[in-house]
Amino acid sequence: MLFAMGKQLDWQAVLVDGYEPLKKAQRVFRRLPRDPRCKLCQNPFAGPGGRLMGLVGRKPSRKNPNLCQYCFDHLPAGGSKSTSVSCSPTCAARRRWARPPRPRSSLVV
Repeated sequence: MLFAMGKQLDWQAVLVDGYEPLKKAQRVFRRLPRDPRCKLCQNPFAGPGGRLMGLVGRKPSRKNPNLCQYCFDHLPAGGSKSTSVSCSPTCAARRRWARPPRPRSSLVV
């Protein structure tokens, strides 16, 4: 995990606010030749830069090939937070009974 002064970082700190060690790594890795690169740290995966960084353990992750193995292993846990409310069948029945009745036609044939 990425840690800053003893506390664990979250996605906001890493991706939006900017984490200084990550920024420094991006500046260094950007100078190494050859695309494709890690989407987070800019580590090259191909060419001489990719071979060099692969020797030190920064090769493409097996689980997410857009990230290097180091970034994938050290990213904060979690992901997007979503809240969803599901409605059970009984909840749907209550809503149906709670609706006002529809007006009926006054014409009877």
